[in-house]
Amino acid sequence: MSKILGKRFKKERKMKKKIKIPNYIKYGFLVGVVSQFYFAPVPGIHFYVTIGVILLGFWMANGTEKYPPFLLALYSGVFATALRWIIYTIGPQGVAGQQMQLAYSTFTYYIVYGSLCSILLQELKNRGRTEKIIVVGIIDFISNLVEVMILDGMDRISLRLLLLCALIRCAAIWVLSVTYDHHRLLIIQREHQKRYERLNDFLVNIYAEVFYLKKSQKDLEGAMKLAHKIYDESKNEDALNVAIQIHEIKKDYYRLVSGLSSMIKQVDESETMDIKEIFKIIKTSMMHQMESLGKQVDIRFLSVTDGKVVQYYDIFVILNNLIINAVDACEDGDEICVTYDKIEDHFFLSVMDTGCGMSKEIQECIFSPGFSTKFDVHTGEISSGIGLCHVKEIVEKRKGSIQVESQEGKGTEFTIWLPMKGEER
Repeated sequence: MSKILGKRFKKERKMKKKIKIPNYIKYGFLVGVVSQFYFAPVPGIHFYVTIGVILLGFWMANGTEKYPPFLLALYSGVFATALRWIIYTIGPQGVAGQQMQLAYSTFTYYIVYGSLCSILLQELKNRGRTEKIIVVGIIDFISNLVEVMILDGMDRISLRLLLLCALIRCAAIWVLSVTYDHHRLLIIQREHQKRYERLNDFLVNIYAEVFYLKKSQKDLEGAMKLAHKIYDESKNEDALNVAIQIHEIKKDYYRLVSGLSSMIKQVDESETMDIKEIFKIIKTSMMHQMESLGKQVDIRFLSVTDGKVVQYYDIFVILNNLIINAVDACEDGDEICVTYDKIEDHFFLSVMDTGCGMSKEIQECIFSPGFSTKFDVHTGEISSGIGLCHVKEIVEKRKGSIQVESQEGKGTEFTIWLPMKGEER
């Protein structure tokens, strides 16, 4: 019984599977449809120049490794001939002997076209696309010649006209190929940008977590010293056990922090990034954030000189923190300007806003761990206050400096100076 049910289950699964139509059949159908758009260069003879052949030639020149050329041309011919046959059948002229000859000549064109492409393009599979397009043009000319011979139109259609048709379609295939490459490049660039946006957000979060872990590690070290002190004074075994346990936890924290820091350093130092690319990614990310906050703040990025940045995730974290703070300080209609420039052996980054500004008392405290003026008006929860403290830590780690100038009611400017390294010069 179980075997019967098993067989029935397998049979039902097979029936439920969708029938996958090969791409060359899909493309062939598309060529067949587009081939119904044509013009007759010579009145009185059924020799048509179709747009569908341009599409067919484009796929032949750009994708012979993905699908068999002959099958693509065969199905293109089948669909083109069948659709033209249907059009003539439902038309006022009906299907006559002349239309039979036209259908035969059309199908022959695609058979000759596919056969020659299958042979010649396979020989050129490692060659450049321009050479393939030229060969496709020659094949188009030969196929047209065979079609005209079947139609007995050699006395009315010159070889010069066939050559002109082949050249025009060659040029159209080339333009279509260049347009396709440009479009594909734009898609790749967008995906590249999205990838760096995700990495940017990921590293910002990791940096923040590492900061917390380092702080907890110092707290654990202090607790362990206190437990040892209590044991030395009272010889309390419980205090010693607590100290030992804290020591083990501290070792785990150290391994975790070291691993994360090493991972970030390894990724960060593996390549450089152009400052304009960094600005582009951050601008896109900030526009999304402002949209979610419902703010209308004008953010401008200015690169006075060209430059590349190593350890660029540091720059992402620095700018993200400063710009987010600037957005929080701004109202609708305010402006934020982010600037990059080089002076001698340093480069500087400036983040200036026209927001609410800060008092001198607040300016003296903004780099202190835990200090924050931001809180959630709905929950009353205050911000962690690690942003600017973390920014200062990164800047000092890179042997740089950070300055702040602010006036209440007028705005704030943060300026960061960093020494240039190797490829940054």
